[in-house]
Amino acid sequence: SSAASDVYKRQVSTQSTWGTNNETLIIYDTSTGDRLKAFTTPENGITCAKFLDENNVLCASTISLQPKILLWSLQDNHILSVFIGHRSEIISIDIDSDNDCFLASSENKEAYLWSIKQQKLLGVFPKAVSTSFCPNSSLFAVAYQAPDVNSQTPCSAFINLHNLSDNFDTPLCTFPIESINPVEKVKFSANGIFIICYGKREIVVIDAFTGTLTTLFVAKNYVCEVVMTPDMQYIVAGEEDGSIEVYKVLTGELINTLLHPENSMTHLKFGNKHLVMASACKDVALWLPKID
Repeated sequence: SSAASDVYKRQVSTQSTWGTNNETLIIYDTSTGDRLKAFTTPENGITCAKFLDENNVLCASTISLQPKILLWSLQDNHILSVFIGHRSEIISIDIDSDNDCFLASSENKEAYLWSIKQQKLLGVFPKAVSTSFCPNSSLFAVAYQAPDVNSQTPCSAFINLHNLSDNFDTPLCTFPIESINPVEKVKFSANGIFIICYGKREIVVIDAFTGTLTTLFVAKNYVCEVVMTPDMQYIVAGEEDGSIEVYKVLTGELINTLLHPENSMTHLKFGNKHLVMASACKDVALWLPKID
């Protein structure tokens, strides 16, 4: 079977999670692991899919020379809207808490802010490495890698915080991230209190209000994805060799190591309302992690 290109916890339901393999979207019952539904994607090469609501999905299409984002209706398998403007492959999509706008990041380090209702481009953030919306406010974070003018290698990274309801062209504040080189991903915790930022092996948790470093973690292997548990007590790092390391947020202590069944892994997601975790490569595994 082909590898799962995405795994996400469905935002509108506490009972299902789903994954895509570029051709099929599959919904599972997280309480039993049973497969509930399968949808044939409207185009091959579908990635970065995110539920907008119960029936509609935002996803990126990679089959054409012009990268595009599709608003896909699961009810009738039709494309409702198409967002075109990216100049390279789209690698992530993040939707704001009101489902009005979304951020899409590209391989060429450009992030685009789109209005879903108006179906138009609102802004572009050049040289952006990663973006994330706060789940309970109008704030969003844009991560950058700051080049060192005296060196051929990247140096420190930083995060700009913007307010969607204000003049989002000007950041509200800037948080330096000195411990990661290079930075690859930024995301908010489920309650918006923390910002998680990670690179190849380094993971930092910072206070989203002050930018103060809370904890620095160094994984044993290259990290493919990092998530924070819904109770904000643990950082879970999925690594390329299939190991899943569980750390305490406040102390950085490694307290458990799990292993994805395939001994390799590409995606790791946590549900925001229940302690159900999904890891994936070719297969999707659902976990109720035992911490002790």
